[in-house]
Amino acid sequence: MMKQRVKRMLCALAVGACVCGTTLPVFAGRIHFDITVPGDTVSKRETKNNSLQNFKVEGTEFHQNAVLSCESIKIGDDSVRTGVVGISPGDRVKTAKYNSTVKNGQVFYMATSAQVSGLHVCGYYTP
Repeated sequence: MMKQRVKRMLCALAVGACVCGTTLPVFAGRIHFDITVPGDTVSKRETKNNSLQNFKVEGTEFHQNAVLSCESIKIGDDSVRTGVVGISPGDRVKTAKYNSTVKNGQVFYMATSAQVSGLHVCGYYTP
């Protein structure tokens, strides 16, 4: 009787683990950035964890009302990159396509620039 109860519990636990394991969402590599122009204008590197052929940048904090120009560049081959997009307090989220096919597992960073000095922006970057 006790063995049968233990078997049932283990079976239910295994089924529950399978159901939960298959329904967990998969997130693309997403990294926080803290950019100051001039100065620290490059994000940390991040591995691409999806097959999408574009990158996404989202500004969450702007310490000045100005545009931050952003592009994603492949580590080790700077000819692989996206077009430049601009984010601002009124237009916080942008995406851009890569100029060639990129693959899951490749590593990228975001380079930025601005027309004003002292621009400080925080947010998220997804290669």
